[in-house]
Amino acid sequence: MPGELRGVLVTVLAAMMVMATFGALPAQAEVVEIQIGQFNMAGGNDDHGHKGDEAPDALVRSIQDRNPAFITIQEGCEDWLERLDDQLPAYSVQFDVILSGGGTPANCKHPSPFGNAIIYRDDLGIDTRPAGYSLGSPAGFERREMLCVASAARKFVICSAHLTPGGSDEDTEAREGEAAQAKKILDTEYAGYTKFLGGDINAEPGEDALDSFYHSGYGSGANGEFKEVDSPCRNVITERIIIETPFPVVIPCRSGESTHGNIFTRKKIDYLFVSPDIHVRDADVTYALHSDHDPLWADITVDLSTPGGGGGGGTDPVNLPPDVDAGPNVTGDEGQAVELAGSVLDREDGVTTQWTYTPLDRTDPGAGCSFSAPQALRTTITCTDDGLYAAELTADDGVNPPVRDTALVRIANAAPVLTLTGPRPWQVFRAGTQVPLTAEFTDTGANDSHTCEVDWDDGSTDRYAADGSCDRAHTFTAPGMYTIKVKVADDDGATDTAEVMVVVYDPEAGFVTGSGAFEGGRFALNPKYGPHDEGPAPGQGRLKADLPDIAISSTALEWLVVTPQGGAAVKGASGDHGFVAYLTDEPDGFRLVVWRLSDGSHPDGEIVYDNRDGASYDLDHAEPPAGDKGSIRIHR
Repeated sequence: MPGELRGVLVTVLAAMMVMATFGALPAQAEVVEIQIGQFNMAGGNDDHGHKGDEAPDALVRSIQDRNPAFITIQEGCEDWLERLDDQLPAYSVQFDVILSGGGTPANCKHPSPFGNAIIYRDDLGIDTRPAGYSLGSPAGFERREMLCVASAARKFVICSAHLTPGGSDEDTEAREGEAAQAKKILDTEYAGYTKFLGGDINAEPGEDALDSFYHSGYGSGANGEFKEVDSPCRNVITERIIIETPFPVVIPCRSGESTHGNIFTRKKIDYLFVSPDIHVRDADVTYALHSDHDPLWADITVDLSTPGGGGGGGTDPVNLPPDVDAGPNVTGDEGQAVELAGSVLDREDGVTTQWTYTPLDRTDPGAGCSFSAPQALRTTITCTDDGLYAAELTADDGVNPPVRDTALVRIANAAPVLTLTGPRPWQVFRAGTQVPLTAEFTDTGANDSHTCEVDWDDGSTDRYAADGSCDRAHTFTAPGMYTIKVKVADDDGATDTAEVMVVVYDPEAGFVTGSGAFEGGRFALNPKYGPHDEGPAPGQGRLKADLPDIAISSTALEWLVVTPQGGAAVKGASGDHGFVAYLTDEPDGFRLVVWRLSDGSHPDGEIVYDNRDGASYDLDHAEPPAGDKGSIRIHR
């Protein structure tokens, strides 16, 4: 239907239906004429959600001009609503954040949470706490809620709802479920109240989700209780009307002005529903510069001075059980405090809450959990072992049976942490003496058992149960350089490792002589233990080497190792430098490592010279390269 003709028909209908539908008001009623509104501020829209104060300031100007009794808001950003609250001293602003599918606050296109809101004049007599009701959105969807404020004295309630968007079958099913839940809440929590519901339903008038809101008199499957203020049939609640002049036109009453989209995609998805006894004097969709939705306004006549006026009056609302949500499922490591975010909605005060847990799967005997604040809605749970647990939140209002909801807590195994403090790296021991190993470990899994394994690098391995440390002792019977490797494992297979190299000498194992040329340098050495030397330093001999950039001449020898396998190593100092020489005689091999003593007592940082750079410092894997000429002899 062309827009101009449709506008004329709406005007004609409004004039025709006022007396037939509403009739004369009761003489004793104290009625008021007010304006009410509905608006999606588009905080989540790519084109508008990033805007600054210009968006809320435009709405402030509109409210100041119109002086509405209230306006229901969707996709309002928290910072925008705070600005509205600051600039509208005669109004109160209530905001209810929407949670994402993961349980965290959903955000506008600028850094601020977004959700539903209600802006209402302070003289309306709102006298109860605002209530945010979960609409039971499916797992993984944004958790849609309906925000309500009410006057218990005057028996009226104002609600704002924003249902799931999208055109997939899953989206449609979610939206229909949310609408049915909103209807249930309004039918039970606010029985006998005059009701106002504004919302972005994200569905067109004929879709099934709207069946839960449109009064059954509208037909087409409607099973709700509301009149829609912008219906072209205005105060007539019927399926369709026919205008005979100037020619017959059939108008479905479940329709109305478009509220969303551009000139090619415009459709009605925003609604303002009222109790059927409220008289709608006028309704209009206006234009918004800072939103892809348009505001919907209505002028109504209603009795808000007596309980239930305009909505049928009547009984007190039923005391329903609390609405309990244990929050999203969570994951963490054993011994880690994992956050739980529960919520409870209840119109009455006095609800008590309690967290408990139950092991479900893959938990060892003795596993347990604790809560940092078991009576608080937001708390943490800490479990002593990995596995799957159920964290149950119970709410008790003292009237109805307790209500419970569960969040799954999946705890992963945490690896033990090993700290090796002894022996020290490159610590020197005489063959045949005991080498003590000191290696403590910690594990956040307090219910885990542990096993230690030590590879001593001499062909022997120890494996044993342990509690808190892998401490051990071992005696090396032959000289050498040994890399001791320690591993701790928990009963779930997680491990941590550490290693340290020690030096074992024997004054009676032999000595080394040799000289030759290598990589542009020359060397000569003859370290040996004397007949009565106990070590670790060899009492006789020296090492000299002329390198490309430095000359080494030993001023001290620290130890000499001669192994039964035909290898040797000697460590010493040359002025400000330390050195280690590695030698073999079948075939002849010579490696020299030089570093500054200011960098440490052994090679562990910047290296001044190494003719086999990158090889291990353990003699068994040092890989001394062959010299250009000369000979080395290891005397055993």
